[in-house]
Amino acid sequence: ELLILVEGEVPASAHPEKWCRHEDLLAAPEGRGPVELDWNDPAAILYTSGTTGVPKGCLINHHALHRGGAIIVEPLGLSRDDIYLTVAPLYHAAAFMTLVSALVADAALVVEAGFSASGFMRRAAETGATLSLGVGFLGMALLGQPAGAHDRSHNLRLCAFAPLAPEVQRAFEDRFGAQCLGEMYGQTECAAVAMSSVVGARKRDTHGRVLPDMEVRAMSEMGEFLPAGELGELVVRALAPGVFFSGYWKQSAASDAKIRDGWLRTGDLGKVDRDGFLTFFDRKADFMRRRGENVSAFQVERALLQYEAISEAAVFGVHVAGEVDDMIHAVVVAAGALDPADLHRHLAAVLPYFAVPRFIESADALPRNASGRVMKHLLKTRETKGPVVD
Repeated sequence: ELLILVEGEVPASAHPEKWCRHEDLLAAPEGRGPVELDWNDPAAILYTSGTTGVPKGCLINHHALHRGGAIIVEPLGLSRDDIYLTVAPLYHAAAFMTLVSALVADAALVVEAGFSASGFMRRAAETGATLSLGVGFLGMALLGQPAGAHDRSHNLRLCAFAPLAPEVQRAFEDRFGAQCLGEMYGQTECAAVAMSSVVGARKRDTHGRVLPDMEVRAMSEMGEFLPAGELGELVVRALAPGVFFSGYWKQSAASDAKIRDGWLRTGDLGKVDRDGFLTFFDRKADFMRRRGENVSAFQVERALLQYEAISEAAVFGVHVAGEVDDMIHAVVVAAGALDPADLHRHLAAVLPYFAVPRFIESADALPRNASGRVMKHLLKTRETKGPVVD
């Protein structure tokens, strides 16, 4: 292990022999001599988002690092004429995919220090960016901004912000004039699994078509493969080298549990249709049972976001004394006070009766990690702060 110190001082409690200052490394690049590398040697440790618990460090070898970027070049139509604009933190898998795909395609890359919803389109115009890739929250945040001078005065041809519902994708395209690709599914352990392409068939209400170097099936709780179109845990099999990570850093038991008999267990519920398009339903940990029916938190959140006043939503189950099933609790960020009766009418019209939330809590903001994902486990364990409608 060698830690590169970019700025600041080495911690007093650290082992000095494990640290090297960045300026020293640049001043004497020949000091450590040439290093022989193999495709299977570790290239990075990327941590999972930690949205359901403590993040785990994923060992990514050189082959997997290259594959994660190279596999998205064609679907994005990436070329040397493109200028990427990314706001993803460089320790996140999406940032590595962006960086490597730019290197593979010989495209330019602009890395921002962070995301500013009010300043993103201005920066896109200033940098001449032609595309951007990130989580769906970025697209929602941009649509939530007032109309501005830079909404159309830019060179963006594509914004791959996923996941985004079909109606949100179209609203983004109508306002900003750039194609919106909102169908993508992946994990840090295997990078991109499915996505749509800028050319060819799309199904906007899915999460894209399974990529050609892997096979994805739905598996029952009994460990049996399910027919196309049936809901189960999504499991992935590599059809080429470099698809999977090399295991979790210093967590051998978790690594063994993640990949069994050549199949990576995603921990996600979904289905794959006969055309190879994948639909993600929910994390297994977030799936709820109500009145004998399965309820997807992801689908309820999507319904809440269709309500004009709501800009952010997170849904989970809570236990109520005297009830057999968990009650559905939604935390929302809204512009102004909500009309409970009107919101209930909306939800009753777009959701089955058993999926309508029992509790609606208002909040100023949702806790998110640096990549923009909601830290739902923090919502589940905190004390309720905002007003709640029962």
